[in-house]
Amino acid sequence: MRCAYPHYDSSTIIFLVSAANLKIAQFRLIFHFMKDIHRLARLARQLEEQTAVCKRCGICQSVCPLFTHTRMEKDIARGKIAVLEGVMTEVVKNADTVLAQLDRCLLCGRCAAVCPNGVQTLEIFIKARLLLTEYRGLSWLKKIIFRIVLVHPGRFERAAAMAARVQNLFFKPGDTQPEIRRPRRGAALFLPDRQVPPLAAVPFHRIYETTRAEDRKEKRGTVLFYTGCLIDKIFPEVGRASMAALCHHGFQADLIENEACCGIPALAGGDEDTFNRLVAHNMRLITAEKFDWLVSACATCTFTIKKLWPQMTGPENEYYQEIQRLAEKTVDITELITGCLPETLPRQTADPVCVTYHDPCHLGSSLGVFQAPRKLIEHTAGCQLVEMEEADTCCGMGGGFGLTHQKLSAEIGRLKKDRILNTGCPVVATACPACIIQLAGLLADAGRNDIAVRHPIELYMESPDIS
Repeated sequence: MRCAYPHYDSSTIIFLVSAANLKIAQFRLIFHFMKDIHRLARLARQLEEQTAVCKRCGICQSVCPLFTHTRMEKDIARGKIAVLEGVMTEVVKNADTVLAQLDRCLLCGRCAAVCPNGVQTLEIFIKARLLLTEYRGLSWLKKIIFRIVLVHPGRFERAAAMAARVQNLFFKPGDTQPEIRRPRRGAALFLPDRQVPPLAAVPFHRIYETTRAEDRKEKRGTVLFYTGCLIDKIFPEVGRASMAALCHHGFQADLIENEACCGIPALAGGDEDTFNRLVAHNMRLITAEKFDWLVSACATCTFTIKKLWPQMTGPENEYYQEIQRLAEKTVDITELITGCLPETLPRQTADPVCVTYHDPCHLGSSLGVFQAPRKLIEHTAGCQLVEMEEADTCCGMGGGFGLTHQKLSAEIGRLKKDRILNTGCPVVATACPACIIQLAGLLADAGRNDIAVRHPIELYMESPDIS
């Protein structure tokens, strides 16, 4: 009796086994992909309770600086939340696409400020970046910047000092403003359209002297001054003016020795580990001091310490209670100084300098501080405040956004530049170092070397009534 099974030669058998192995490999790949998508969805569902508050009313569209230029629904808060909910339901499966969309955000907080339902969009988008980074990992460049350099204050300082010494090799003086640098050689590959101020030869914390008020009859309290990276490394004159103003008004002020970055670059970049380490480093130093107020002249640092530190650290954090208390004691330099000013304005000079003011998003929209910087300018003898149109709109810098989306950043900024020019003022003031960089670069591009960009505390301390 013959066997009913067909006879196969060796080549046929090899072919069938190979095909079977291929099918098994495909099945394993599909299974792994589905398992991966399920993990991504589970991570995203951690935000489900917060995103559910959004009712899709679209008010965020009216204030989003990015939407003004792109007119794309995916760029506003409502669109980003819809994408995140698509990830939760596994309709959206590409993590890279989602992260790229979330990255197209200035983190200005204007959408959260106007939301009638109180959707914490800024917190949602930052947490979403952290979750997506947890899912796909941190890029090698961010690992170098955040985990090798930024997280170590000493190493960061040495890197900045080295960069200050060699910056002339990569940047040349601007065509219209010598204090602004244009990229050349290697730097032009990374910053083709970005003009930047030079790094200071000596950082602020190395030239500062402790300011005491023992010789004044009026003692207002003790201040711990948080310098911030940009003021320390690029704008030491803002730090000097801040400490001088504190001393002038009877405060005993001191710096945080060995201060680290506030952590906002790492947080915005999705690196939660570096953010937590920076917060812990700073808190170890801060909790060892006795003070009445923690003060900063950087709007973003003030916002990060006052709002993001409490939001992004839970009860499991060893400094949780101290962080909550610190938030209540943290103020912007303009708030503290204007609280010391008289109600009556100083006698105006015969020919005052017209000054217009730009509201930094993190100080205005996020913290609600609008009047203090203006009051400081109004109390500066020799200065006359002239309001620009829509002074509270974003200048387009957005921290890292100004580096990773240079063209969009410039497009947003041009509208702000035009509004500054329309005032005819020779000086524009703003209380954020990042905004100073953006506005100075925009004006340099326009060939307006006759317009200075200053911090309000600098103008105040240059007043003839003070000096």
